[in-house]
Amino acid sequence: MNTRFPTKSTFDDVVCDLDLSFRVTMLRHEPAELAALITQRIKLTAKYLARTSLAPHSKALEAVSQAVRFSDWHHLSTHLARALGPDLAKAPQAWLDALSSTLLVLVQPEADVKMPEAQLQAFERLGQTLGMLSDTPTQDVLDDVCAALCGGKNWQEVRNRSPLKARTALYQFLVDEGNGNGYGYEEASSTATASAGFFDWSPACYELVEELDGQWQGYDDFTKPQQKRARKWVEAALIAQPGFLEAGLALASMQYDAEEEGASATLERYIKQAEALIPIGFKGQILWSQVGNRFYHRMFWLRLEMHVVAGDLKSAVRLARKQLRLNPADNFGVRLALPLLLLELGDYPAAKRALKGLATDAGQTASAIRAFTEYAAGNQQGFRTELVDALISLPWLRVFLSGRRATLPDGDDGFRGMQPDLELFIEFASSAYGAVPGLMAACKSFLAEPLVIAVEAELRSYWMVYDRRDGQRQGSYEEWVLLCSDAARRLA
Repeated sequence: MNTRFPTKSTFDDVVCDLDLSFRVTMLRHEPAELAALITQRIKLTAKYLARTSLAPHSKALEAVSQAVRFSDWHHLSTHLARALGPDLAKAPQAWLDALSSTLLVLVQPEADVKMPEAQLQAFERLGQTLGMLSDTPTQDVLDDVCAALCGGKNWQEVRNRSPLKARTALYQFLVDEGNGNGYGYEEASSTATASAGFFDWSPACYELVEELDGQWQGYDDFTKPQQKRARKWVEAALIAQPGFLEAGLALASMQYDAEEEGASATLERYIKQAEALIPIGFKGQILWSQVGNRFYHRMFWLRLEMHVVAGDLKSAVRLARKQLRLNPADNFGVRLALPLLLLELGDYPAAKRALKGLATDAGQTASAIRAFTEYAAGNQQGFRTELVDALISLPWLRVFLSGRRATLPDGDDGFRGMQPDLELFIEFASSAYGAVPGLMAACKSFLAEPLVIAVEAELRSYWMVYDRRDGQRQGSYEEWVLLCSDAARRLA
């Protein structure tokens, strides 16, 4: 029986079947570098084998060469030396394929990460083959050669690796010193003058996050048993890895959804853990565009919602301002929530200042928020102008402002193109709408004006024909824009 590794014969097959790293894939274009690395790792494998088998190094080299399907070390070294020749500048496929059986020795896994099963089995086949060729017990070869190549103490330790057993820190906070080359990330220190920073994940953390996503994504739509299983996994993961911040966020979210008292304390604990990683004195941004930062902003958003539900609007405002400072691009819509929170608090001048964050938001809910704020500030013309803009771009607003659940006429869904985040708007606008004295009555009075009703009907009539899905569309976008502009002029 042939026990030599592997069964596949082409370079690309082995790369795919063993789930080898992108680096190995790219080495197909760098034959000299590939040959040098294989030579180094083959000699290292022989060194380990000689140590455990008590054979001369030359004999161990012969055994390793045969295990990777070369007749002897001379044959293998000669083949590798061809990488330096002029005829191998583009690494012919036949030369690469002949080396396919050597690729396993290039695997250098992370200590805290579970290796792919295909790699584990391949190393076990290699151990069996080396044991046979060197007359050494297979288990000794696995423990002293294969485990050593994988950076482990013995093969059982390599086999049992799991990110839940990781000993290295899952996160560190790195700072971009702004040197302009895009690669200026250095470990943060208390003396750094940083423009931006990010939470860097360890390889084990990446694996844990992937597993958490599989357990938690879509939680709101889970059945009760599914939610119970997901929570059990999260709680077990936190026992094994108390510093797993994403799991801390997940647990707080689960507790919050279940209306448990401990949700706030749980979230606060993990926010503090995250912020303990940030150097004292750091004044830079923590941007959403860095994937590793997203859990941190999700924590902030959940904390803000908890403050609002608890009636602690001042804390919610402080947190909103902090999040906008850290992430000016604002991927959550915090800029929309902030003026509404300030209106509810009765701080109208601050709400007016907060509208600067909406400078690039046109129409729809942004205009409605500006209308509310202008009314609170005593600017009646600004209130009407913004409310007109909001109603024209988002007819659904009539349903919200009137306080009735009645639908719009003629099957109108109330949207004119892109639909905004109505859930966010309703969550924060509902209280503000009722908190500003006279605002609700002023809006309802506006909606009752005959001209407003007539203009809405005119625009609806055009839109229902223009936005047809059956291919019988009439009119043009340019004409629609002109109609909206004329409507705004007439109503304002």
